Amino acid sequence: MTLQNTGTNPLAVTSIAVSGDFGETDNCMNSSVAAGSTCAIQVTFTPTGTGTLTGQITINANVNGGELTVNMTGTGAPEAWSA
Repeated sequence: MTLQNTGTNPLAVTSIAVSGDFGETDNCMNSSVAAGSTCAIQVTFTPTGTGTLTGQITINANVNGGELTVNMTGTGAPEAWSA
């Protein structure tokens, strides 16, 4: 996913957290995102079960309200195996 700073001041991302069977790596932390610029958040899904699985990614930054939450859904499939 891409985080875009549509404001006029630098965006300081203070934390990024994920829940459920999701993980993330990013280039948003430890630097500010200049006005009009973007940073990348790579989200991974590693299902621990089958069926519909949900999670969230929560981004905290120096913006109005300070928090952005994105709901995520993935589908876990049974593992393939051979006899």
